[in-house]
Amino acid sequence: MKRNIALFIICMIFQSLPLSAIQAPIADSFPYPITQITLPNGLRVILSEDYSLPTVSVTIMYHAGSLNDPGGKSGLAYLMENLMFQGSRNVGRMQHINFISRIGGHFNAATHADRLVFQQTVPSNQLGLLLWLESDRMSSLQITRDKVEWVKRNLILSTIQYKKDEDPFLSDSLSFDQLLFADYTYNHPMSGLEPEVRQLTVADVEDYYSTYIRPDNAVLSICGHFEMEEALELVNRFFRTIPASENIPGFPDIPFSQTPEAMEFTQSSLVPSPAIFFGYRLPPPYPSEHYVLTLCEYLLLKGTTSRLHKRLIKRDRVASQITGGMEIRRDRAVFKIFAAINNELLRSRSRRAIVSEMSRLTTGLVSTEELNKAKSLLKSDYMSRIHTTSGRSEFLAEIYLRHGTAEQARLELGNYMNILPHRLMVTANAAFSGFYIIMDVLTK
Repeated sequence: MKRNIALFIICMIFQSLPLSAIQAPIADSFPYPITQITLPNGLRVILSEDYSLPTVSVTIMYHAGSLNDPGGKSGLAYLMENLMFQGSRNVGRMQHINFISRIGGHFNAATHADRLVFQQTVPSNQLGLLLWLESDRMSSLQITRDKVEWVKRNLILSTIQYKKDEDPFLSDSLSFDQLLFADYTYNHPMSGLEPEVRQLTVADVEDYYSTYIRPDNAVLSICGHFEMEEALELVNRFFRTIPASENIPGFPDIPFSQTPEAMEFTQSSLVPSPAIFFGYRLPPPYPSEHYVLTLCEYLLLKGTTSRLHKRLIKRDRVASQITGGMEIRRDRAVFKIFAAINNELLRSRSRRAIVSEMSRLTTGLVSTEELNKAKSLLKSDYMSRIHTTSGRSEFLAEIYLRHGTAEQARLELGNYMNILPHRLMVTANAAFSGFYIIMDVLTK
């Protein structure tokens, strides 16, 4: 009761303060130019010049991911990502990769819950080649049974097996996801379930490609050394004539609520040590509370000076590993903590330590010194990302998909830096004072 009264008083003080006392002016934390255009076919284009190095980075991001895998067909988005390198009308199989490698470029691709990402960096005089390669596979990917089966066997299924071999806690982590995200759409693994991947067909891939790999479902972000007029001419030449989709389905609308009561589970596995999975379902994290909860992640889990690392590993010495943080799958968010426990006798003590630290965050103000330390680490990670043209191009595309404008990038870091201790405590209390889900993993 005393705790609730204290929080109420703090909330009332917080609400009575003038806006200037709550949030300082947000400085421009993205010191690069941003130009945005939209082609007639719906392709969103972001351009940001930087002449410090003779390279240019291009990210193309499709607004579809593993959440768009139909029921019983997990791994389809991941299969689509890998097939995008298997040849199109004018580019042979794996030639896309060969072209990039030969000119000294590098590339990356990734599948997320709500997006497919293709990112490449090349010498600046090769921008035209890169845009042509991307437009060719957007408009004319060649999908055949042989290619689908080869990718399934040599890339998807081998990746699933590799992850199992490398991470002894993987199957337990997937089981925990099924508890946190209580429906197939959100809880199936991005790389797919092995029996379902084996059943994926050419028709499945063709349907995904024709539905989602379309210009009006994509953001094209170009960062680095280029001339604006030339870049716009190349974008129009290669992408303008690609037809838009007639109808792009939205993401599944599935109810998601905080856990109504505490849920505890136990399972035995072939693991090297006992472990604890601990998590909360969170209310929708966007737009503002996402920033506060990310800062909570830094306070609790990032670095050797974070609260849980100091408590469980340094002070109490009950755990050998502690990881986790906020995980967002489009409009669903959870906060996850994983601890590898030193032995079975320390399980209860480890659980009490985690609960204690979560409670401390929700009921007490974080000191200015500790908060500034977390902000400094977050800022360092942020600056490292936008320091490179490759990180910057992907960052701008993400911001566009999240906010509908890349200009929001200018406010992003300030939204973290302006968080004050009382706001952090109130938000943490709303997010973490509810019931949690915990899963104990025992060694067989």
